[in-house]
Amino acid sequence: MTPPRQSTRIFLSERPNGPISDGTLKLATTVLPRPAVDQVVVRVDYVSMDPAMRSYRPPIQIGETIRAPGVGTVVQGNSQLKEADTVHDFLGWAEYIIAPAKDLRKISPPEGAAVTNFLGPLGFNGMTAYFGLLSVGKIKAGETLVVSGAAGATGSLVCQIGKIKGA
Repeated sequence: MTPPRQSTRIFLSERPNGPISDGTLKLATTVLPRPAVDQVVVRVDYVSMDPAMRSYRPPIQIGETIRAPGVGTVVQGNSQLKEADTVHDFLGWAEYIIAPAKDLRKISPPEGAAVTNFLGPLGFNGMTAYFGLLSVGKIKAGETLVVSGAAGATGSLVCQIGKIKGA
């Protein structure tokens, strides 16, 4: 595949006060620079809109592409990632991105799973729930599990894992 020369992206054009408005986000087409030897070009296939984007992640700066967990396909690789590899990381709301290969996680969905599962149960929310409950919380069968944010993505996974573990 011929590497793309430009990418459409969605960026923050003004800081929202309450709900976003028509002027909060803008669409722009930008020229993609040539990737460095340690970088790859990724086509962003899926992104997730997580509450953390507005609450506890560092603020997105005016003019910055909206950050978001994503799954994409390498369209121009290097020695670490090959063309057609599927990757996961904070890719952002863009058609294509250039990123250091070391910052991307190559993924291969287990049988019966879709790549989009890496934006939920197999991604950041799932890993946070799993390791938070089992490695940090060290939950054991028969214990009582209280999850204050059980309605959210991570909290609901914590509840499911806790139930599987007998809590």
